[in-house]
Amino acid sequence: MRYLCLSCGARFREPQIMEEKHGEPHRAGERFWASPCCGEEFVPVRPCEDCGQVYPERELNYGLCAGCGEAAVERLRQYLRSAFTNQQRELLNEAFEAVALTQAEQAKVRE
Repeated sequence: MRYLCLSCGARFREPQIMEEKHGEPHRAGERFWASPCCGEEFVPVRPCEDCGQVYPERELNYGLCAGCGEAAVERLRQYLRSAFTNQQRELLNEAFEAVALTQAEQAKVRE
């Protein structure tokens, strides 16, 4: 796995354990994981499944960056416009809304 330092933007493979002393020097300090470059916070990063650019994991949606996700949605819209009539698209829209509602109801039951 790779990581990104939130302070300086450096990328690295392994975080390091840091120790910060509070008060008495002979006592063990607080230990925490930090970036090896400057000892600050970091986040895991992964490449986008489509374009290969590296992003913080929290910015990926189903493994895709925002740009590639938007491009996929636009390709679907173009396909739907070219392959189906307005009436067929309305029917499909209602069917998918019903499926989404059913899935949401099932998720509530699981909670």
